[in-house]
Amino acid sequence: MTDDENHQPETVRRPRQLWLLARVNPLVERFGNRFFRTLPRSPGVYLMHGLGGRPRRHRILYVGKARDLRQRLGSYRHVHPERDSRKTIRLVHAVEQITWEECADETAALLRENALLREHRPLFNRMNVRPEAHGYVGIAAAGRSLALILAAKPGEEGEWHGAFKGTRRLAAAALLRLLYQTQKSLCEWTELPHRLVAERTPKECQLQMDNLPGLPGLLTDYFRGRSWKLIEWIAGQIGTESVPPFLESWRRADLELLQGFYLMGPRRNHRWRLELGLGEDALFRPEELDDLPVKVRLTHETSPWEGEASRELHPVSGKQTRDLFKTAAAPSS
Repeated sequence: MTDDENHQPETVRRPRQLWLLARVNPLVERFGNRFFRTLPRSPGVYLMHGLGGRPRRHRILYVGKARDLRQRLGSYRHVHPERDSRKTIRLVHAVEQITWEECADETAALLRENALLREHRPLFNRMNVRPEAHGYVGIAAAGRSLALILAAKPGEEGEWHGAFKGTRRLAAAALLRLLYQTQKSLCEWTELPHRLVAERTPKECQLQMDNLPGLPGLLTDYFRGRSWKLIEWIAGQIGTESVPPFLESWRRADLELLQGFYLMGPRRNHRWRLELGLGEDALFRPEELDDLPVKVRLTHETSPWEGEASRELHPVSGKQTRDLFKTAAAPSS
């Protein structure tokens, strides 16, 4: 064996940042180590206050929860520019005051955190701060047409489903594009109507039902979380006709988007209704969506819906999506 074959490549280490002056954590400098040592060991929520926003004023910058307040807040003393995100570094430099609330347990802390996030909308939080972005999907029949409606509140006419989180707009756009292609043979994506490729999804769209007699039932089952046969039906209608690679990739992406939305929207709402003993047409308020995962602990061992088709309960890969097209195009035996 030659020397070259014996040679092992050396691990390249990233050089450490050299500091001109000794680095001091701003929280330790501002509050002192004794402050962190005297924090309670109980579950709770903590609020970090400081100057921020426009206009620049004193406000709540961040809200978090902890199983152990002392341990969680103490971890901020060890924030380091080489290890932590820029967002965290900016936060610890902006904090001027830290307050906390003790809670009975971690579940109570999480519910309290959600309430504070909705109330204060801290600058450094991104999740669960804007429930008004959630909304409903409505289906209303009018003669030979069917209206698909996106709204912040359910209307008085038609059947309504939700509330769903913000991805409902993306899912609705994908659904409309795919339904259009079940009726029109396209050669290029540019043949799609502008409304279906615009940045903002139409809030209401009329679907002609002359050639889609079974669509209302499929839509109802899909948005109520009972079945995703709608996706299989669309894949069967589109088939594997020869189309440009970009259009084919877009179709696959839209199908995957519908599947992901189904699992995280309609299907999840269906599971919650079963756990809570609610009717199929029960609607959830937008502000409930962040709290329900905490209140309803779903486990595969105890859920009454576990006996249903298991493939509807797990994310679908891109390969499985492509297989939908192949299966739909295969001649029946």
